Amino acid sequence: MNPGFFKVPLPKNEPVLGYAPGTPERALLQATLAEMRQQTLEIPMYIGDEALISDKKIRLAPPTTMPTPWAIFMKAMPPM
Repeated sequence: MNPGFFKVPLPKNEPVLGYAPGTPERALLQATLAEMRQQTLEIPMYIGDEALISDKKIRLAPPTTMPTPWAIFMKAMPPM
């Protein structure tokens, strides 16, 4: 048996927030989502640690908001 003395700290969780209608947490969440919907994220391909941009791009959009994509990701082409 190890003769050492160990004192393990008590676990500490992050605060649990309520997202009910009318709460400040919900208002902040809705504002953040509205801001994120105005942006389109471009996702490159990664080979190893190198990010590659392709001419072939695929739009990623939910069916409810098809004109505005959430993200655009690069499609790899087979080697010629």
